[in-house]
Amino acid sequence: MCQSLCQYFQKSYKDEYARTFLHQINRPYQQDDLLTIAKEQVAQETIINHTEKDFSIHDTDLLTILIWSMVKYKSCDPWITQQALQNEHHYYLLCSPNIPWKADPLRENPHNRSELFEMYHKQIEGMQRPYIIIKDIHRSDRHKAAVKWINDYL
Repeated sequence: MCQSLCQYFQKSYKDEYARTFLHQINRPYQQDDLLTIAKEQVAQETIINHTEKDFSIHDTDLLTILIWSMVKYKSCDPWITQQALQNEHHYYLLCSPNIPWKADPLRENPHNRSELFEMYHKQIEGMQRPYIIIKDIHRSDRHKAAVKWINDYL
């Protein structure tokens, strides 16, 4: 959805850095790798945020890495946690896990999607960030709901 939203709003699109990193390392990742991913994610977000006039759209942010680390390792690097919690200008499109699982070599959690959704929901609420839960089943309806919500904030 991120790519289609970037096209719709004529914004720069950048692939999620974690995917690039994980494809390049040619070994199982370790918890320390998440800090490397997080720092590059912030660097890429900063570049995009400075080139866009009014807002930018990202597929992921440090909240994803924080939750990823907590689920996989039961802990998270303090830098990631601190940076994730201080991103006050982030708005979230939280997609309900009500669509079929799509296999991907980098996806790890096909059986606990509802649990992950609740973790994101709880964390976003706790951070008091604006968000919408996208519940539509069809891709075009999800896109329309996201566009409407983003336009309401502009």
